[in-house]
Amino acid sequence: MLKKNILLPGYDSWLDRNYFFDFFDNEDYEYCAFVKQLKNHPFLLTHAERRRWFVEIRLLVDESELKRILDDRAFDEYRDWNWFKDKAPRIQRIYEDPNNKYDGKSVRDLVEFLKDVYLDGEEAADTEVRRSYMKFLNQIYTFI
Repeated sequence: MLKKNILLPGYDSWLDRNYFFDFFDNEDYEYCAFVKQLKNHPFLLTHAERRRWFVEIRLLVDESELKRILDDRAFDEYRDWNWFKDKAPRIQRIYEDPNNKYDGKSVRDLVEFLKDVYLDGEEAADTEVRRSYMKFLNQIYTFI
């Protein structure tokens, strides 16, 4: 599973490496869950996959569960999250769009904002989000 999902096609000729990956695919060790978590981590996703993941967060957990997760102390550093406003013009226009109402303080609004950034579809904005909020993406992935 790890070999199939992580490696590029055509790069499967190193026996030592193949044995390593086969070890993780052994059902007796229950590594399939680990491999699934690894291959779906936001760091390894493409721009389009990260965009889909952000949109699907609301499908993964209901609103009350998401609120409980985001109220965790692990997210305290994101309570005032709009510090980027002067540094990231690519996503500043989404923040300032009059159709969007973000308070810049609630972590739930940050999730909504990032979803809107990804829905905008601009790959440059994805780069800015990854640079500015990678720890946040990792924390959400860990909790969900």
